[in-house]
Amino acid sequence: MVNNKGSVPIKIVAVAMKVVFDNQAFPDQILTQDAQQRIVAPGQITEFPHLMLNVPLGSTAAKVEQLAQIHCSDLAGVSRHTFSVSDRSENINQSLGFQPI
Repeated sequence: MVNNKGSVPIKIVAVAMKVVFDNQAFPDQILTQDAQQRIVAPGQITEFPHLMLNVPLGSTAAKVEQLAQIHCSDLAGVSRHTFSVSDRSENINQSLGFQPI
């Protein structure tokens, strides 16, 4: 779920999920989905319910880090940002430009 808490609309370009297994117990699982230039107005919430990873059989007991990224821009596509959040961090990290997860 993405909540635009800003004062201007944003254009979501892509969303990504990554599962990293501790001690490389299993290969990392990564899924990036084109958001089809979805516009989110200030105060609006949007969801990506079909963004699901298939994890390897037997990996449900393994310790993992789950990460999510949103690649977005202003409506003109000039200002580009990536917002990342991890289940091991309380903070949302922001970077300028799009960076693959």
